[in-house]
Amino acid sequence: MLPERKTKKITDEELLDQIRKSHLEEEQKKDLGDLVDKMTEEERNELLSIIDESNKVAEEHEGEDEKLAELNKEYMEKLNALSHKESKYVREEFEKFDKKESVGEMKEVEKEMSQAATEGQHTAAQQDRVKEGMRQKHTIRNLFLLVTFLILIAAGVLYGLYYLNQ
Repeated sequence: MLPERKTKKITDEELLDQIRKSHLEEEQKKDLGDLVDKMTEEERNELLSIIDESNKVAEEHEGEDEKLAELNKEYMEKLNALSHKESKYVREEFEKFDKKESVGEMKEVEKEMSQAATEGQHTAAQQDRVKEGMRQKHTIRNLFLLVTFLILIAAGVLYGLYYLNQ
């Protein structure tokens, strides 16, 4: 198709039509459309060869957008499943940790309560220790949650970078 174009003279209207049908960007199409009447025959032939080349490249890569969208969808599904699995594991581990800590603290509190009952009253120091223990428990739990959340985010980013490098 290209050799035929070199042998015959192309009109302004045919060239404008080829530009409109091309896969060039709209701004380029507009700029080229404005320059058509000022082009030499050699420049017209060169422009036609560029348009043909861009059409070939566009046809070669036509289905890749859909494939990329499918791969992205599959990636997001796997990432969500992994995040869900990881968060479930973390929640279970926190529950185990919380139960162990709660049982230990409950025993300590019961022991202090029984001692206070025998002594007849709770002292302010005992109440402060109980409150401090609860505060420490919550601080440790919150810190553990934060570290786990940051690890999950880092794992997601690393997985995403690995996927993009593939």
